[in-house]
Amino acid sequence: MSSKNKVIIVLVSIALIATLIMQFIVLPRIEQNKKEYLKSQQDPMKHSLKSILKYQNKYMGNASNISQLYNNLPLSTISNSLKLNSNELTAEVYYKENTGAIDKTLLKQALIYNATASFALIDNLQKVNYVFTGNTYSITREIVEFWYDTDNLNSLLTEEKWKNEVQKDLNDNDIVGTMFLDFTEGE
Repeated sequence: MSSKNKVIIVLVSIALIATLIMQFIVLPRIEQNKKEYLKSQQDPMKHSLKSILKYQNKYMGNASNISQLYNNLPLSTISNSLKLNSNELTAEVYYKENTGAIDKTLLKQALIYNATASFALIDNLQKVNYVFTGNTYSITREIVEFWYDTDNLNSLLTEEKWKNEVQKDLNDNDIVGTMFLDFTEGE
């Protein structure tokens, strides 16, 4: 066998081994990491602010923008639809799920988180109604601004402030309970 043929066999062997490594090790790991990331995005404490910053807008009238925002927030795995009332500056998110099927702590954390994100990113949005089968929760910009002691929720849109002022409190069940009652006007 000539040295040229030996080199070809070695190169083909290396290519075959590299292909097998890619198919059976690297690609499955990438897919697993992707699944873990998507799962973590359903947890308000782990959700990435960077993933939603592109939906920042001065006006709530862009239904596609708000719809995409809600498709990238916690609870996005629950089938939902969106209705905007631009006269009242209100968004209504209709979830096709009963709240009884959702962990109560996660539900409270997610609604607080999602409302805070909505008001921080959409400047003129004044109210969000979360409508589930049998339950509706209404959250206003005014109460969210009061809770975070600011009339400019955009100021929270840095990684450090978001983690320290929004996500940190969601780890404390007592704070979450109080926030939820305040945010939903005792509903």
